[in-house]
Amino acid sequence: MSVARGNPRVRAFHTSPNAPAVDIYIDGTLAIPNLAFGQVSDYLALQPGNHSLRIFPAGTSGQGQEVLNAELEGLKVGEDYTAVAIDRLEHLHAMLLHDTTPPPSAGHAKVRVLHASPDAPAVDIAATGGPLLFKNVGFRHVTDFSEVPAGMVDLEVRPAGQTETLMVVPDYTLAEGTMHTFVALGLLQGQPAFMIMPLVTTVEMRMPA
Repeated sequence: MSVARGNPRVRAFHTSPNAPAVDIYIDGTLAIPNLAFGQVSDYLALQPGNHSLRIFPAGTSGQGQEVLNAELEGLKVGEDYTAVAIDRLEHLHAMLLHDTTPPPSAGHAKVRVLHASPDAPAVDIAATGGPLLFKNVGFRHVTDFSEVPAGMVDLEVRPAGQTETLMVVPDYTLAEGTMHTFVALGLLQGQPAFMIMPLVTTVEMRMPA
């Protein structure tokens, strides 16, 4: 995600805990086959503007009942996006994240949080022994990127306003110059189990399309 210019790029992320693996069609063409829960596709280069997004159960050849029908709107030259399938199957929703952000300053990384767990409460994110990084992040909400010192941290996920922990991500490395999206997904009650999944990008990953 550098300043290199090119077509907008979109990747897909499946976070719906009870949806099947899916085939994703963009503008009527199969673009991403067999994407299962917790999987993220590679970035795909598209033309600027708007695109149709239709999602079907994997292996159905784009026939029958759609899992989701949505629009990718306003894609801009040189920008990267993540299209997230979020919520339970019966309430499935498409959420478009803007991934492009200026690189962090020397000695720093950037982090943000996406809450994609339908039965988890709003959460706070903190470094163990340090200040809160993000407060009261609710379901289907993504924070802005925040710059933090590079290094190794233990990240705690807590119910908003409380000190107990839902999960700890130990010994996590925030390398200098990297951007991290921490995604809370899965279920606190049931399967797949609640987890924190980091999506990591670097300046070098943004190449001309």
